[in-house]
Parts: sequence; C-alpha cells; structure tokens
Amino acid sequence: MKTISLTCDNCGAPLVVPENTRHLTCSHCNSRLEVQHSGGAIFTTLLERIEKQTEQAAGHLATIKVQNELAQLDREFDMESRGEMVRDKNGRESEPSSVVSLVGGVMAVVFGLIFTFTAAQMGTGIMPLFGLLFVGMGFFIAIAGTGQTNRYAQRKSRYQRRREELLHKIQNKK
Repeated sequence: MKTISLTCDNCGAPLVVPENTRHLTCSHCNSRLEVQHSGGAIFTTLLERIEKQTEQAAGHLATIKVQNELAQLDREFDMESRGEMVRDKNGRESEPSSVVSLVGGVMAVVFGLIFTFTAAQMGTGIMPLFGLLFVGMGFFIAIAGTGQTNRYAQRKSRYQRRREELLHKIQNKK
C-alpha cells in the first residue's frame, strides 16, 4: 500500500496516511481533516473550516432567496396597484380616496336632484329622468369608489405586513 506524507492544517504535525485516504483525524491535536488534491498538490483542510464556509454560503443563499422574494413582492404589488391608482388633472398617480369618491358622488346626486326638479317644473316630459340618472350615478360613484379604496387599503396592508416580515428575515440572517 502506497502512503503519502502530509502536515496537519491545524497544528502542523507530520502525518503519513494511505494514498486513497479522504478524511482523517490528526493524532496530535485530534482535528478532523479532509485530504485535498488540487493539481499536483496534496494537502489537508480542517473540516470545521469547510463546514463553517458551507454554513456561511447557505446563509448567504438563504438571504438572497428572501431578497428575491421581497423584490418579487414589490413588483407584484406595483403591477396590481397600477389598475387601482387614480390620476389627477396633471396625470400624477395617487392612491384611491374615499373622500374624493364621496364628494364626487354627492356632487352628482345634488346636480341630478337640481336637474330633476328644474326639468319637472319646466314640464319638459322625459328630462326629469336624466336627473334621476345622475342621482343613480352619484350613488354608484360613491359606493364603487369607497369599495375600491377599501380593497386597495386591504391589499396595501397585506403587502406592507409581508414586506416587513421579509425585511425582518433579512435582518436576522445578517
């Protein structure tokens, strides 16, 4: 059986082992060692060091996975929110607002009632029905806008809660 001469990576003690040995324990310091073959060189490496590096790499990988999950969560929320955002007269986007929906609905109801009563007093036949249509649209605007605002607020709350969980995971992994 052919043997090779090595030194312990921990204490530097000389070691003589069979050529096909992969793992051994140093007889001087009891360190667990792995025999490494790199090109023409043969040397020992502490298994504890390899295990530590493996654990560090696994920790980095876990952090990267959570960071990717966070980025995906942000993208998905952004895409879902785009359909619910409202634009002002300058084209700027903002979150939907119950107040704006209610004010718009009330204005439509008031306009519809005024139109209905005015048209009825003038005796213009079918015209009061258009006023009632405005009243109905006003109620619809108020109810639909408030519902949209509530749905958006719930989605945003879930998003923010999940985002905080992921950020907490990332902080704990560092």
